[in-house]
Amino acid sequence: MSRLDIGLIEVKGGATMHFPVWLNDSIQSRFDEHIHKSHQEADILRAYQQFHQVFNTMMTTLNPEQKKQFFQLEEAWNHLHVLEKEWLFKQGLKDGIQLIHALSENQARK
Repeated sequence: MSRLDIGLIEVKGGATMHFPVWLNDSIQSRFDEHIHKSHQEADILRAYQQFHQVFNTMMTTLNPEQKKQFFQLEEAWNHLHVLEKEWLFKQGLKDGIQLIHALSENQARK
């Protein structure tokens, strides 16, 4: 899995904030922790078990060339899935930070 990099976040007036490396590392650590916890959730565990049952059944029906093609497809799909999930995660963080920034500015004016 690639390293998360929140990068630049646009705040009010078009100004941007860049996050320091230590913050990106901290967020990466938290992300990794949540992934580990997600694999302990009953619904996710059941889905993994179902996946492995279907996967193992399918593998017994494929010839070596089909298996090779399937693994290539699976690798490409997994990479795409990871990129999408990381993008969504980073967008959620950016949205949350922008919301906190806007609320803080609003509160400071009162």
